[in-house]
Amino acid sequence: MAVSQIKQDDNIHHLYKEGFDNLLNGFDEFIMENDVIYNNEFGYFKIYSTVAIESTDIIRTTESFYGNDWFSDIVVFSSEKTEKTEKTSMWYGKALLLLEFFPQDLSEPINLVLVRWYNEIDEVYGCPRLQLTDQYTCIYLDSVDMSVHIVPRNNCEDEYFVNRYVF
Repeated sequence: MAVSQIKQDDNIHHLYKEGFDNLLNGFDEFIMENDVIYNNEFGYFKIYSTVAIESTDIIRTTESFYGNDWFSDIVVFSSEKTEKTEKTSMWYGKALLLLEFFPQDLSEPINLVLVRWYNEIDEVYGCPRLQLTDQYTCIYLDSVDMSVHIVPRNNCEDEYFVNRYVF
């Protein structure tokens, strides 16, 4: 099914449509940052709705999981070490598409996730306060550390909290 057909199909979940609208830009950014070489004439994707990651969390991008949509929120950690300090950074995002990319005839597939990133504004009630950005990026699936519980902030449009107290 072509992206133009997906956009016009009313039976396709709006987050899938958002993902397909932004897949090309997110994938191009991934290709440039990771120096991946592939053949434009051959490369293709397989799309999945559920994957397990190393932390044993299950990441979902499905419009019907027990009658509800479930597009997992994820966290990616990064550590920078210097001689004197170690700085750990966290980035939060919403998984829109789970992809397996086959770059060439015989090469190994690359497991990816298309992420729409959250921007961390500040901390309220001991929880990070977030806003969704318009930044979409494909990242390696194995760079996802775990799923997180992000909830909308009541009476505020486009504001969310990371629920640190759920487990």
